[in-house]
Amino acid sequence: MIYLKAQQLLQTSIHHFAAHGYEGASLQEIATEVGIKKPSIYAHYKGKDDLFLQATTYALQEQKRRFATYFTKTRQQPLEQSLHGFFDWFILEQQDDVLMRFILRAAYFPPEKLEQEMSDSFNPFFDSLPDLL
Repeated sequence: MIYLKAQQLLQTSIHHFAAHGYEGASLQEIATEVGIKKPSIYAHYKGKDDLFLQATTYALQEQKRRFATYFTKTRQQPLEQSLHGFFDWFILEQQDDVLMRFILRAAYFPPEKLEQEMSDSFNPFFDSLPDLL
């Protein structure tokens, strides 16, 4: 049950951070949506910074998994066709997926006080992408 609440908090926070950014997201609103009191968040995460960083880690891992799944499914296609299809898929992914909106917002507008931690998360993610190809 505890793990489920932590996951639910993570998923809900991604929606809030994607929609409102770090500064605009409210822990109270996240807690209310999950059905808990705000202090209960601290049973799972150290605070807003920790929740944001954990959300970033989760989002990047999930996106990497999605990239790998795409390239696994298109492995038999010619490279040019696979890459062309990837960019079409990526554009749709960027427009319609909250996870991608969160990643893009976090990458381009990281919280100032977490810039180093964000770089430490994003750099390995980007460095690993050529391996997927």
